[in-house]
Amino acid sequence: MPTQLDRIEGKLDMLIGLHGSSLCTTKPPTTSVESDPYFASVKSLLHFDGNLTDVKGVTWTNNGTSANGAAKFGTNSLLIPAATRLTTTNSTLRGTTLTVEGWVKFTNAFDDYVFVSEGGSWSWSGTNGIEFFLATDRVNGRLSLPYQIGGNYNQIFSRNSSIAQDVWYHIAVVFNAAGSQKAQLFINGVLEATSATGLTQLSSWATFSIGDSTQVTNNGNCLVDEFRLTTVARYVGVNVGDTVFTPPTKAFPDQ
Repeated sequence: MPTQLDRIEGKLDMLIGLHGSSLCTTKPPTTSVESDPYFASVKSLLHFDGNLTDVKGVTWTNNGTSANGAAKFGTNSLLIPAATRLTTTNSTLRGTTLTVEGWVKFTNAFDDYVFVSEGGSWSWSGTNGIEFFLATDRVNGRLSLPYQIGGNYNQIFSRNSSIAQDVWYHIAVVFNAAGSQKAQLFINGVLEATSATGLTQLSSWATFSIGDSTQVTNNGNCLVDEFRLTTVARYVGVNVGDTVFTPPTKAFPDQ
């Protein structure tokens, strides 16, 4: 007659026979890694966490900036004193369809330059001048985006409110939004300004700067964190004042 122990062992054998494979192969859940659907079109990505390393391998020349500013995300940001800049002549950063974005904190009220794309002269030459730049307006402190249109320029501004000092803003400049040749300016995901005309690319090889211009001495006086340039229109707005996207809550992904 089977004993109580025999009956228990028999039940264990049956359970193992029915479920043994799943019992042996069950794996803990994996943690998903955030990815950027436009990463293949990202031409420059800088985190500024104590260094000036570009995830996309772009070579930058440092002219007085340092990667030891107070961070928005990570450990540090790019500290840009007046009349200093980080520059590159890598041609892959140029194009008529662009999204240029990053987190910016201004430490001076007026005439602070953040992103500058230019040729060999500080003029609106159609071949060798300014392509575009983003700065705080010297009159009222709003964000200003002048850009090249075949030897002339157009300019759009953020709405009436001035940019405050010592506050982090997510700022994005988009050219050729929705393929309609528009230039659009976003602050914290809100469409601040739009134009019906778009960027005319310079025929000469431009220099792109984070900070001041290479041609004239204006001002830097800001911090920049999480800089990213993509050759697609990431954000497309319709009506000024609309919230188009939610600003990122962490560092940009590296894949």
